[in-house]
Amino acid sequence: MAKKRRSLEEQIEHAEAMLLLAFEIWEYIRNKGCRDPFYPDGENMNLERQHIMACKEELESLCKDRELPDAYYIPTPEEVDPNYMAPHGVHYERRMKGGMADMYPLTYKVPEEIENQQELF
Repeated sequence: MAKKRRSLEEQIEHAEAMLLLAFEIWEYIRNKGCRDPFYPDGENMNLERQHIMACKEELESLCKDRELPDAYYIPTPEEVDPNYMAPHGVHYERRMKGGMADMYPLTYKVPEEIENQQELF
């Protein structure tokens, strides 16, 4: 059975939802860390930043003749130190015992919050 092709409105809604999800994931990693056993939280935050930029590019291409959704205007987070680790992260202790501290010169300076982000959530 073939997939039903999404209308332009549905594609825009989906891209906006994916953008908001990427912002939520970035913020979660900033505050609570992630469970990746091989890379510090900063690497994963920068990966999520790339997802944010890709979603914004998709919205730009979908909204050529229409207004961009409000979520598009949330500032893109700055690139963070790839060695950042959320010191109070949910999986912090397990990751440290797994040798993360031996693999990277970790930093614990929390990246800046995204300006005006909370107004949209």
